[in-house]
Amino acid sequence: MREAEKRRREEAERRSREERAAIAIQSIVRMCAAMRRVELMVVEAQIAEYVAVFCQSAFRGVRGRRVAERMRRRVERRRMEEAASLEIQRMERGRVARTVALRRRKERDALRVRSVTRIQSWERMRQCKRSYKSMLLMRDQEKREEEAATVIQCAYRGLRGR
Repeated sequence: MREAEKRRREEAERRSREERAAIAIQSIVRMCAAMRRVELMVVEAQIAEYVAVFCQSAFRGVRGRRVAERMRRRVERRRMEEAASLEIQRMERGRVARTVALRRRKERDALRVRSVTRIQSWERMRQCKRSYKSMLLMRDQEKREEEAATVIQCAYRGLRGR
């Protein structure tokens, strides 16, 4: 009995050691599995962080390109508006200059017409005065000739009548 008890005790101790060994092995296996899960979770977290950073970077890049494109368009629109403004100013200055030149030309032409008219008027007046003087001289000449003819006729008639 003693021996049987000893065997039972040894058997119980062996089972107890085997159980403890099994528990230790299971604990190590569970620990390794847990460490793998933790490593996997760390890797997944790193991947998630990388994906998040990548997505944020891509979003910021898209947004930055959109902002840059809007700014480029705004600058281009301002440049075009400035060019259009300069063109409008150039055209307006040209129109004003043509209007001023036309007005000056018309004033110069009107002055020429007035000057020519004045010169022609003065020349006609001079010719009229000359004609009038000539006519007066001719009339005086005719009057003197008529008076002379009358005097001659009177003298002739007077001589004839005597």
